[in-house]
Amino acid sequence: MGSKAFTDTPCEVFMICRKCGREIPNGQLICPHCGEEVRLVPDYSTVGDMLNRKESSLKNQEESRKAGQKKKKGRAERRVNPVALTIVMIFGVIIFALALKLAIDYRNQGDYDLQLELAEYNFSEKEYARAEEYANQAMSLEPTRSEPRLLLARIYSAQNRDDESELVLLNLIAQDPGNADAYGLLIGLYDENNDKAAIKQLMDNCTAETVLYAYSDYICKVPLISPVEGTYERTVSVTITAPEGTVRYTTDGTEPTESSLIYEGPIETFPGENEIRAIAIKDNGIYSDTVVKKYTITTKQHDAPTITPGSGTYAPGTEVTVDVPFGYTAYYEFDHIPSAESEAYSGPILLPEGTHVLTVVLADGDGNFSKTASATYTVA
Repeated sequence: MGSKAFTDTPCEVFMICRKCGREIPNGQLICPHCGEEVRLVPDYSTVGDMLNRKESSLKNQEESRKAGQKKKKGRAERRVNPVALTIVMIFGVIIFALALKLAIDYRNQGDYDLQLELAEYNFSEKEYARAEEYANQAMSLEPTRSEPRLLLARIYSAQNRDDESELVLLNLIAQDPGNADAYGLLIGLYDENNDKAAIKQLMDNCTAETVLYAYSDYICKVPLISPVEGTYERTVSVTITAPEGTVRYTTDGTEPTESSLIYEGPIETFPGENEIRAIAIKDNGIYSDTVVKKYTITTKQHDAPTITPGSGTYAPGTEVTVDVPFGYTAYYEFDHIPSAESEAYSGPILLPEGTHVLTVVLADGDGNFSKTASATYTVA
């Protein structure tokens, strides 16, 4: 593989590697630079040939170096800024996530069960705005279902939007008169606001037996008044019985309320027109319809007795007297209407402390009662 190169002195010989073009020391059979084996038959080259090959080798190396630099420069120019790349990737992820969420939301908007579940979850977390949004979406998907309406009413109530809650429940009851859950929420709403009249009206208008049974605690039965109303030739004693609750009544034609007289015994009628109105009130404040009975007594009525002293403010220990005509018995009560079962007057009456109304009535031997006399006393 090696060859000889001649200069002007023909006997001077150089060994050149035909593969890498570099000199091989005399006596070596393998090129120390590239490992190529030296051929036994040498090729002879002149110094000019050697220089030409050397120049060609250098030129090739220079071109390779420049090509490598150019390649590195190209790679450097194509290299992307890592910060910019990170921002682009993050932005891409965000766009993808938003697109995915919109797609999922669009699909989920048509899922009634999921919308209702999301509404209930957000309501439990007191995220009322989102709960309302999901409940309305569920209602739009299933307009006849009651669950989202009931939940919407609870959402409104939790935000003290009672009027809106009431409207939702009333509309639901109008659509579904037997919906006990709607009645329960509406009764609770009225009860919280102490609106017993609204509860009574709601239950009066209810025709569903299951609802009436479920909420019987919010229904009060009317009391019974006897004897039957009509015209009598003598005074009669009127009794009132109630299946439940406390009876309150009036005798002056006004509507009885929770502050009216409590029925504790027979009510005596007087000559002339008598009108007795009564209601029953349960412990929870629910009251019955008003029962009205009218009695006309044709017996002549005696004038009311005279009480001395009259109404006013007096010192402790003050006593009052009643003028009782011959043949009559006076009966009196503090803060109640007297009857034949009341305390009979037998002498001066000691006024109790505080403010009280003393009422006195006369009764003849036949049990006919006079007009009543009343006086208000404050003892302090």
